[in-house]
Amino acid sequence: MTVSPASDCIYRVFLDWARHQNIQTDGITLARIPGQGLGIVATSPLKEGQKVCFVPTSAFVHAAWVERLVGREAIEGLSVHGFLAAGLLLDAASEDPQLEAWTAIWPSMEDFDEELPLRWSLDLQSQLPPAAKDILAEQQRQLWRDYEAVIRFSPAISYDDYVYYWLVVNTRSFAYTKGGTNQTRTRGSAADNMAVCPFIDLFNFANEGCQAINVSRGYTVWTDRDYEAGEQLFLRYGNHSNDSLLVNYGFMLSPIELGTTDYVKLDHLILPILCPNQQEILKEAGYLGNYILNPVGEICFRTQVVLRLLSFSPVAASGIWEAFKDGRSDGEAEQPVVNQFLVPLLERFDEQAREILIPMYDAQEKEFRERERVQGGSGIRTCEKKTPEEWLYWRWIQIMDVLELALERLGRVSDDD
Repeated sequence: MTVSPASDCIYRVFLDWARHQNIQTDGITLARIPGQGLGIVATSPLKEGQKVCFVPTSAFVHAAWVERLVGREAIEGLSVHGFLAAGLLLDAASEDPQLEAWTAIWPSMEDFDEELPLRWSLDLQSQLPPAAKDILAEQQRQLWRDYEAVIRFSPAISYDDYVYYWLVVNTRSFAYTKGGTNQTRTRGSAADNMAVCPFIDLFNFANEGCQAINVSRGYTVWTDRDYEAGEQLFLRYGNHSNDSLLVNYGFMLSPIELGTTDYVKLDHLILPILCPNQQEILKEAGYLGNYILNPVGEICFRTQVVLRLLSFSPVAASGIWEAFKDGRSDGEAEQPVVNQFLVPLLERFDEQAREILIPMYDAQEKEFRERERVQGGSGIRTCEKKTPEEWLYWRWIQIMDVLELALERLGRVSDDD
């Protein structure tokens, strides 16, 4: 799809500000993307491996930048994420904000209310898949810890003001290592070293896209392939499941676009049935939690390990699961028993998905499925804006599809067949 550059006054002001920050671009500019908001497009043909953007460290919002505003004492009790959010808020509230031209093109709180599960109603949050709920719960805990810490430093800061900038950092930050790493970094990383990078934060995400590399003097973006003029450039910033993408960034990818990086987590099915002794054994061995199905319904190795501990008596299981874990057994002999143990768990998860989907979306099923057919069997597109109800619908549909593939692999014959 060919897209024209954005020409609104605020975008021209931002691009002028970016040039004054010594941000260098070659053959790209800012554009409004239908259904996606802002993005970056080519203004001329680009070659694979071409450097199209460089943002110097001096333009970053990082911990050292915030320290210059508020002093080092404000760091205590705050995560770096929370510290950056406090710095952005205090700059915006100052008499002479340094970042006004940049912040003017950021999403509004109303955008976040629609896009991010953290801002959804309790009813909508309750309908998130279990893995997404876990990510959201940790996000809520971290936000509240940061807010409690920041009001000790500045009691006048309101929660509503703070949460906006906290979400800006959450959705627009990159891992940052002073002096550079000479390797691709992960956007939104949990690493202590974080930075918000002007212009680079405007690239939309795709599973295949350009590389943003933390070099000694800043961040550089290189093309991953040839591009035509008017074509949108994406960034790839690590492997994420759609649960993670939805909670952290407010969008998902279709199975075709996401490829093999998506997965369905099974922790909520398995962890509750482990006795304390089993949990301790698995923890010591490094196999407690993170049990998944891949997009084609295959069981991961960690799940195979824990199921061998659960599927047999304690005496038998001791030798079986350890031999499999250590590579002394291929596990084929006990696989039928393992499969028999897992099938009811997956069927229960499938029933849960249906219970959530059917009452809410029965009337909309025809419309959603027709859109899926027209769009080539995916139903969604990269970063495309949708309502919370639509995102919930598509995530649960994806989960059900993976569960059905897994159950077919495990030999279950559906009652409907």
